[in-house]
Amino acid sequence: MMSVKARVLAVDSVFEGGRMFVGAVSVAYLLKLGYSPSVVSLLKMVQAIVVLLGEFPSGVISDYFGRKRSLLFSVLAGVLGFSCFMHAGHLSVLVLGEAFLALSLCLWSGSYEAWALEVGEVKNGNIQEFFHTNGSLNQFAVLVCGLLGGFLAGEGGFYIHAYLAALLSLVFLFLFLLWMPDGSSRYGREEMSASASVVNSLLLDARTSISAVGNSKVLLELTALAVAMQFAVQPMLHYWQPLVAGVFGESGMVFGFFFAVFCGGSALVSWIFRKTRVERMIGLVIVWTLGLSLVGVSEQRVSVAISLVLAQVSYFFLRSIFNGHVAAHAPPEHRASVLSFVSLVSRGGMLAALLFTSLLLEFTYEGEEGMRLLYLVVPLIAAGGLLSALLLGECKANLNKSLKTRGPECN
Repeated sequence: MMSVKARVLAVDSVFEGGRMFVGAVSVAYLLKLGYSPSVVSLLKMVQAIVVLLGEFPSGVISDYFGRKRSLLFSVLAGVLGFSCFMHAGHLSVLVLGEAFLALSLCLWSGSYEAWALEVGEVKNGNIQEFFHTNGSLNQFAVLVCGLLGGFLAGEGGFYIHAYLAALLSLVFLFLFLLWMPDGSSRYGREEMSASASVVNSLLLDARTSISAVGNSKVLLELTALAVAMQFAVQPMLHYWQPLVAGVFGESGMVFGFFFAVFCGGSALVSWIFRKTRVERMIGLVIVWTLGLSLVGVSEQRVSVAISLVLAQVSYFFLRSIFNGHVAAHAPPEHRASVLSFVSLVSRGGMLAALLFTSLLLEFTYEGEEGMRLLYLVVPLIAAGGLLSALLLGECKANLNKSLKTRGPECN
């Protein structure tokens, strides 16, 4: 019999891994359907916009009505999204599919972390360790499922097989979640005033969560880091497949192999640097974004492969320890809301990057040259933006400190 903690960890691994059956082939699938890279960017913007609008409200609703309910609806939205992609006869169906997949991410983001800490028997001192274990298991699940998805597609590019596997895994997850503990919610608590409306309660939660982030230097730094990561990662997430296809040839098996190497390397690096502090994380992001630019100037197959692997490994490593830092500094009762708010702000970086990449591809190059240009330019912008945000934050903190020190003298 699995312990509650083991089942909680398995839930996230199945969700993350199941979605990644298509992780190695999703963009290749859209390109095979006849859509250009710039159209793919616009299509991904649908997901970014839905997430931007729904990320924070979904976290607040999760805190109020219950985290497990949010997880169940998240899985159902994912099933609908993958179903749309399997019947993609028209662009409008793909748009609907992206919207459902985005809603799935909204409902899962923040809700899982808060639910896991509540029902998974995780003590405060072990939060970082729990999320490190969770991240490592996720990477293994993503590695295996991404590799299998590539092999299911095979040399002939039968990408629809990978989407079927993703859909079936989410159906299994829904049934598995029904077996899990519910956790708590604030809906229906006796201490709530009978006259208090649900809307007012949700707005109060939202204001409290925003204040928690605004009053925490660490959470503000993590938010700036999240924006930079989301901006820089878009070329890597959406355009590594056509770049690999241009250098090594189009093959689901090749995509799956690259994807497995990305995930395996990141899991190893994550384990080695599992106790990294926030300050070092920010430095790693800057180094990582600059390193991404190597992909844009690499000419040989070996150098392209090494650059792509290093870039992916660094990103997945940073992402695996990021949520643990945010969760550890968030107020327990508003943890899902805070996680969703930080994620919401970071989605602004994603939306900006997708718009920028779409315009850049539209007015420059559509082929491999365009992919390389994105890898060269976008990370440099992200690194510069992160440095600027951190410097402005430090200047503001020093100014406030100076004003407080001089206040009594002015009186």
